[in-house]
Amino acid sequence: MANCSSMTSSLMKLNRVFGRAASHRHRCVFPSFLSFNARSCMNKLDDIRLTVTNLQPHIISISETWLHNNINDDLIKIPNYSVFRNDRADKKGGGVAVWIHNSIRCKSVALSNIPCDINCVVVLIPVSKLIFISLYVQPQTAVNDTKCNLILSFLSSIIDSNRLTNPDFNVIICGDLNRFDVNLICSHFDLVNKVDKPTRINSMLDYFFVPSAISHLFNVSVNCPIANSDHRSVFCDPIDVVKCKLSVKNCYMTLEILILLIL
Repeated sequence: MANCSSMTSSLMKLNRVFGRAASHRHRCVFPSFLSFNARSCMNKLDDIRLTVTNLQPHIISISETWLHNNINDDLIKIPNYSVFRNDRADKKGGGVAVWIHNSIRCKSVALSNIPCDINCVVVLIPVSKLIFISLYVQPQTAVNDTKCNLILSFLSSIIDSNRLTNPDFNVIICGDLNRFDVNLICSHFDLVNKVDKPTRINSMLDYFFVPSAISHLFNVSVNCPIANSDHRSVFCDPIDVVKCKLSVKNCYMTLEILILLIL
C-alpha cells in the first residue's frame, strides 16, 4: 500500500509538472509565412498562386512587386486573401505587398513619413499578438549610415506607437534588406534572423526576423526561386502549439501507463 501511495503521489507531481509545461506554452498561435523578392509579380502571378496552393501560407510577403497606381488590387488577387501594398512612387521597381488569408482578422497600419528609399507594409494580427512588418530597402540605401539610422527610427516609431495599445504584441520583420546591417535590427529590437542560407546567388539579402525570446518556435527554410525570380523564397512554418501541448499530454499518459503496468 505504501508503494502504491508513493506511485500515486508521483503521478500527481507529474500531472502538476506537465500541466504547468502545457499551460506555459505560448497561447497565441503564429501564422505561417511565405516571403520572397519577385522582381515584378505581375508576370509571375500564376506561379505565385500555384505556390500558395501548395504551401498554403497564412501570410505572403513580396518585395520588389514593381506595382504602380495603374495596377489595381483586382489584378493581383489571390483567392481567399486580402492584399495590402506600398508601391514605389518615384520610378519603376521596388514596392512591397502583403496578402493575408481571410481567415485571419487583421488591421493594416496607416503609415506616414516613410523614408523615400524604402517600401513598407505594417499589419496588426491580434490573434497572434503580432506586429508584422514587410520591408524592402533599396540597395544604395542599405550601405548609407545616415539613411540606415533614419530607417531604424522609422521602425521604432511604428513599433512603439502600436505597443502603446498592444504592449504584449511581438514583432516580426521580413523582406529584402539588401546590404543593410542586420545586426542593427537584431540589437535594436531584440530580434533574431532565422534565414541561414544565401537567398540570391551567394549573398543573403532576404531576411526573417523573429523575437529572440521565442525564436525556437519558428522553423524557417530557404527554398527554390518562384518562377524566374533571381531570389530564393523563404518559408516560415511555426511550431504547432496545439501539437506541442498534445505531445506533453501524451508523454504524461505514457508514463502513467508504464507505472500502472509496474503496479
